Parts: sequence; C-alpha cells; structure tokens
Amino acid sequence: IWSCSDIDIIFTLLPIDSQRSLTFFTSSFFTPGSGDNIVHLFLNNSEKQSKYNEIIIGLDCDRPKLHSLINSRVDIMIKKGLVDEVNTLIKYKKLNALNTIGYKEIFEYLENKINLEEAIDKIKTNSRRYAKRQLTWFKSNKKVNWYSYDYDLKVILNMIKSFQSIQQST
Repeated sequence: IWSCSDIDIIFTLLPIDSQRSLTFFTSSFFTPGSGDNIVHLFLNNSEKQSKYNEIIIGLDCDRPKLHSLINSRVDIMIKKGLVDEVNTLIKYKKLNALNTIGYKEIFEYLENKINLEEAIDKIKTNSRRYAKRQLTWFKSNKKVNWYSYDYDLKVILNMIKSFQSIQQST
C-alpha cells in the first residue's frame, strides 16, 4: 500500500496495529506499529469513507512467479545469516514478536526438532500461504489499483503525482 501523501517515502509501509504486519510483495519485512493512520483505517473498515485522500496500489504477479520470488527471498535470508540471527534471539523465543514466519521455523531447527532443510521448506510454505491470505484480503477491496509487479514504475509514479496535483488543487 502506498500513500500519496509523501512521494519520497512511497516504498515505506505505514504503521499498522501491533497484531498485524504486512509484507510488501517484493518480500521486504516491516515492523508493526500503531496509530490512526490510513493503513489502520483500511484494515479495519475498507468500505467506510476515509478522512484521507489516498490512492492504494497493489502489485500482483502470477502465482508461479510469486512463489519463485518468495523462495528466492528465503534462500537469500538464509545465506545472509538468518540462522545466526535467530540463534542470538533464542532466549527471547517466547516473545510474541518472534512468533513470526522465519523465526519460529529456525527456532525449531535450533532445538533439533527438524533439520535445516525442513526449516527452510517450512519457511517457504508458510510465506506462500501468508502471501495468498494477503492477496485474498487485498483483492476484496475495490479501492486497490492493481498493477503487474513488472509494470513500468514511472507510469505508476506519474499517476500518483497526477493524483497529488488534483488533490492539492481542490
């Protein structure tokens, strides 16, 4: 979700309530926050008239490509030290903030409940399921303007700038 209120932070996800977190389809991970903001309103009542002038953009791709992107992202996370990162956090594993995709599977590996390959496969499977739930939820909102993930970003940015210009002139 991109807010047109600040074109300079277009790739930044606005904070949402503390029990939910959204992942951008490029597989970046964001930390949940709280507050009365556009995303909070969007999550709680997408049919209600927002007090914000927003444009909501969703990026979509075919399922095989999405699965490939997710699988590649997990492989990169493992190569960049996910296991070592989780190992440093093992004493905090009971915290709700660490009960997330990626951490919980690696905790199982570090506790010798599963092997590393099984942990990686579980991360990939759970990530794909999460992405499917997100897509289902976002697709139900008629306010989302959908574009292919490989759509020309300049066209999308120009559309956002046009929307900003219209909003500023009213």
